[in-house]
Amino acid sequence: MNYSHLSFEERIKIEDYLEQGLNKSQIARKLGRDRSTIGREIARNAPSDPMSIANVRYLGSSANNLAHIRRMEIGTKKKINQNLKELIDYHLNLRWSPEQIVHGVTDVHVCVNTVYNWIYADDLDFSIKDLREHGKRHRNHYKGKLLKRPEHKFIKTHSIEKRPKSIDKRKEFGHWEIDTVLSSRATSQCLATFVERKSYTVKIKGRSAKHFNTAMETFMDEFDGSVKSITCDRGTEFSSAQSIGHFEDKYGLKFYYAHSYAPHERGTN
Repeated sequence: MNYSHLSFEERIKIEDYLEQGLNKSQIARKLGRDRSTIGREIARNAPSDPMSIANVRYLGSSANNLAHIRRMEIGTKKKINQNLKELIDYHLNLRWSPEQIVHGVTDVHVCVNTVYNWIYADDLDFSIKDLREHGKRHRNHYKGKLLKRPEHKFIKTHSIEKRPKSIDKRKEFGHWEIDTVLSSRATSQCLATFVERKSYTVKIKGRSAKHFNTAMETFMDEFDGSVKSITCDRGTEFSSAQSIGHFEDKYGLKFYYAHSYAPHERGTN
């Protein structure tokens, strides 16, 4: 039989039965409950406990309210205390990472995630923005439908698998690799990078197809006639079929997309 908490009605009946002079065993039989359940209920909510906040005779309504309060207080208590807080704050201000603190300070007996959670919850006098990586611990890789969706037809027709093998030998100038480099600072500006035997960069206002098009036009104004192919990753800034098709038609070059999570296919960049 599954255990269930005493109801408000049962607590009122316990109050009445106690007024009638019934003992715990008799009350338990009338309610169909175990004697120990009735005993614990009365002990928790009767003045026999000098520390009880119910410093009156057993009352069903008061007992029900106290039970609700106790249920609200159930949960893991925070392990942080003033000494631990000061110790972690001290090392954070020395530019230690939470990982270094947890694994390098003997008196810190909590996990790395706990330290991060305390920073996010403002339990420590330290801002997450002041960490060296601004609190970025890992990159989430999406799963499920997003990864299983069919590849864009345009990307398939421009896959690096279709790029001539002769380009790999690098005997001909003009086959470029491109990417965008985002600053670690809180800004949308980034660099569009073009790499062959030499590097060429263009500062752009954001990591979007619109801003990349501006960089591409600047690049082609400089190197028109020296660009035969361009290899890029599958970032959103390179995903506009209309823009890429425009550059292919206008300048007579060819774009190729590297496979996902394969930076070695654009090794020079």
